[in-house]
Amino acid sequence: MSSARLAGVSVLVVEDESLLRKRYAAHLGSEGAEVTAVGTLREATAALAGLDFDVVLLDVNLPDGK
Repeated sequence: MSSARLAGVSVLVVEDESLLRKRYAAHLGSEGAEVTAVGTLREATAALAGLDFDVVLLDVNLPDGK
């Protein structure tokens, strides 16, 4: 069953483009992943402080990045 490919995998998606972030999250979620999606480095830092993730999908050109 394809919806279980990523079952039990927690993913943090960090993408400032809203449509792209939503598409990544929807696709990963449809594959069974537990997805947290954020749009800024600040939000990503807060998410990482409170949760553990197996994978981070990271946009390297965030507007609040360095």
